Amino acid sequence: MNPEQVLKWLESVYQRLPVGRCDGCRDCASRCAGDVPMLSTEYQAIRQYLADEGQRIPPPPPRLSTQMMARCRFLDQDSRWCAIYPVRPLICRLFGLVEWLPCPTGKQTTVLAEGWKLMRQYAELGPRPFTHWHEQAPQPSQMVRENTGI
Repeated sequence: MNPEQVLKWLESVYQRLPVGRCDGCRDCASRCAGDVPMLSTEYQAIRQYLADEGQRIPPPPPRLSTQMMARCRFLDQDSRWCAIYPVRPLICRLFGLVEWLPCPTGKQTTVLAEGWKLMRQYAELGPRPFTHWHEQAPQPSQMVRENTGI
């Protein structure tokens, strides 16, 4: 699939996801960890969203010795709110909707029957960790040089 087709596929998946009964308690934030896998299209959406909001991509948080993995770089530890919620990757959108990412409070009990099928299709599209895409992307100083010939 080309990038436009991937974007259309993702949009159709996002629209099919059930809303469920989430009350916004943010207890799922305790599970927001690591270098989330995503598609290049999702990475670009995150990058554009942050630029539009006048925000920079936050640095990766340190992993404490008591943690299996570091927390997600986009999770605000004080508010427990996702800084990229409107453009979060598919895996984040599946919290509380699939059996392998259950709601920690049990309030959200919707199980998406096609969850495994969606993830197999997603895997075929080549998701990579955020850092992979970020290391591949031109940085602002590189973009200036490319656009101006400097």
